[in-house]
Amino acid sequence: MILYCSNCGYKLPDNVNFCPNCGTALSAEMKSMLATPQENVPIVTSENPKQDMTDELVNFIGPNAVYYMRCWKEQDAKHMPINFAALFLSFFWLGYRKMYKPILIAAAYYLLMMLIASWGNYTFTSPFIFDPLSILFTLVVHVIVACFGNQWYERHVMDHIAHISNSNLPKSQKLALYQAKGGVGFAGVILAGLILLIMFNVPPHYFSAESDEINTIRYGALDIQPELEIDSVFRDVFDNGSWNLHDRYGETSIISFDGSLVEDGKSHDVSIQFYTVNHSKRFELATIIVDGDELDSASAASFLDYIFERYQDR
Repeated sequence: MILYCSNCGYKLPDNVNFCPNCGTALSAEMKSMLATPQENVPIVTSENPKQDMTDELVNFIGPNAVYYMRCWKEQDAKHMPINFAALFLSFFWLGYRKMYKPILIAAAYYLLMMLIASWGNYTFTSPFIFDPLSILFTLVVHVIVACFGNQWYERHVMDHIAHISNSNLPKSQKLALYQAKGGVGFAGVILAGLILLIMFNVPPHYFSAESDEINTIRYGALDIQPELEIDSVFRDVFDNGSWNLHDRYGETSIISFDGSLVEDGKSHDVSIQFYTVNHSKRFELATIIVDGDELDSASAASFLDYIFERYQDR
C-alpha cells in the first residue's frame, strides 16, 4: 500500500503517526490504513482539494505531486511556470499524464497547418520531417504545451477528482477509479508515439511526394539553356506564377507552371506543362497553353526561346 503525505506529498512508510519529511500529524483514518495491509488510498472530502492539498489530490497525481501543486499555486499568483518536460517531450508527456484529448487536438492543429500551407502552394522539402515549415509547426506545438501544460493538467486532475468524489459509488470503486484515471501510464506514451508516426508519415503521401516531383522541374534546366534554372527564369518573366500538380497517370505526373505574361500592355494566361516520372529526376516538356490554346511543337519551342531571351535581356 502506498500513501502520500497530504501536506508535502512524501511517500509514507507503514506504521507512522507523523510524516517523516515535514512532521505533519496523520489523520486517524490514514494511520489506520497504514497499519492495515490492504490495497487502499485515503478518501478525504474537501470543498477545495487544491488548496487543502487533500489525499485525493496527492494520490491521484502520483509522482511529482508536490511539483504540480506548487506550479498551480504560481499560476494562481499570475505566474506561468514553464514545464520543461512538456517542452522537450510534448506529446509523450501528455500521454504519460493520460491527457489524451490534448494529444489529438495538437495533432489536428499540426495537420491543419500543413493542409493550409499546401493550399497556399507552399512547396514542402524532402524528407518531410526536416521541412522548415514542418519544424516550425512542431516547435509551436512544443512551446504551447510547455506554457499551458500545467494548466491543462490541473483542469484534467480537478475534473476527474470532482467527478469521482461526487459520485454515489462505494468507496472501493472510487479508489479503483482514482488509481485507473490518475497517476501516470506508459500506454499513453505508446499512443503518443503512434500518433507522431501518423503525423510524419501520412502527410508526405499528400504533400512531400508532390513537392519532390515539382522540385525536380523547378530546380532543373532545359536543353536550350542548361545553365539556367527553370524556376528562376519563369518567376522573373511571368507574373503570379505558381507550380502545380496538374494530373497523375500511374508513375507519370504532369506538372504545370501557371502564370501571366504581359506583352504590349496585354496580359496572357500561360500554362507550361511537363511530364515527370515519379521517384526520378527525368522530365520533359509536354505542352504549352496560351490563353486556352495549345501550341504545336514548333510554336512551343519558339515560345520557350522567347521566354529565355526575355529573361536574359532584363
